Amino acid sequence: MFKKSITSKTSAPLRSSDRRKLRNQIVKDFDVSPPEDGDLLVPEGIQSAKFTTHSGEEQGVVYIDSLTNDPLWFTIGKATTVYIPTVYTLWKRPLLFQISTPAPALQKVMGGADLMIPGVTSLSHHSSSQLPSLALDTLVAVTEYRKNVPMAIGRLGLTSDELKEIIITGKDVKGKAVLVLHSYKDALWETGSKSVPPEEMRKEEKAKEEKGRVVLMVIKELWKPVGQSLAFFEEIGKRTTDLYTPQELRALVSSYISEHSLVHPTEPQYIILDDLLKNVFRKKNENVEFLKRDEVIARLFEQMQSWFSVQREGDQEAMVKKGTLKPIVITTKIRAGRKACTIVTGLEPYSISYEDMAEELKKVCAGATSFGAIPGSSTKGGKELMEVMVQGKHAAAVKEMLIGKGVPKKFVEEVDLTAVKKK
Repeated sequence: MFKKSITSKTSAPLRSSDRRKLRNQIVKDFDVSPPEDGDLLVPEGIQSAKFTTHSGEEQGVVYIDSLTNDPLWFTIGKATTVYIPTVYTLWKRPLLFQISTPAPALQKVMGGADLMIPGVTSLSHHSSSQLPSLALDTLVAVTEYRKNVPMAIGRLGLTSDELKEIIITGKDVKGKAVLVLHSYKDALWETGSKSVPPEEMRKEEKAKEEKGRVVLMVIKELWKPVGQSLAFFEEIGKRTTDLYTPQELRALVSSYISEHSLVHPTEPQYIILDDLLKNVFRKKNENVEFLKRDEVIARLFEQMQSWFSVQREGDQEAMVKKGTLKPIVITTKIRAGRKACTIVTGLEPYSISYEDMAEELKKVCAGATSFGAIPGSSTKGGKELMEVMVQGKHAAAVKEMLIGKGVPKKFVEEVDLTAVKKK
């Protein structure tokens, strides 16, 4: 609604009687307790001004704090008494029920889009664990997943009971969950002081994040000398039983090139291959005398054995294993009955418990979860591979959770198998 600038008339202070009437109406409509807190939401000296949206399609009245110039409330249409709080007001007092969504979806909302049903992760209220049935068009606040700061306000596009059923059952339903009226950083917000969420709410938000925070994780890709590469490490006096990071290997190659003056005199991007480098890096039946520096390093990696290490914060030692670290895979698919589900596999190398993951996803996604062995799967040691399943499409929420546990983005892979193939 406020994607672009609005046109407003000169604001004027409300008469004392009109202010009291507005305050009492808001205290009643939003069940403000104690009633004296209504003075915080409708302060002395509050002003009003008529506005028209950029398109000219909507008109209304905005109520402005005379001290901060922040818009606190607004109405849509003529002679209406339906007062809608702005983010400035909700940062003072979280008056509305909240619908959370992952950060990528929230960015679209703040860009002027409505919140779509697949983007909803949960419904909640700031002061109650019980969520009553909310009717169509009920005012709600949109928050970022796992945070409690209202970032947008809108009306429900369906009842809360319908939305909860979709979340729990994982039904593949399209449509709008929230018809957004106003958001942080839109044209209405810009008419105010342009402040960010208050520090008090940020501290509370941070405390909640810290409470549920999982220790950080350090992942290293390592390489061990084998085969033809052994000769290179023996020549430069380095242990052939050690594991080396990519950074260390690049430094060793650069040092050898510098010490033996192997940079091409006229084309410095090329390296002159001496007898050692020819024996180690030239391929069968290849007679090249020069290689680019990056190609030399790439061929060194090809000659070595890949390993990896994973160390969680607080661990005495890192877990070190041979092989290439495979990413965690988040797969969204349709199971029997046309119900969508999200499956997570590959947690073993990252020391993340499948049982704990299932329990956490159950709370975050408000859906049924399960974990167990993948039928017919096993590792080389005969141990079955595991998976976690949560009903519904929750790939974005799962990915954000894994990143919050310290897993780098490059080690999280998403696969969407829900697209219907056209015949």
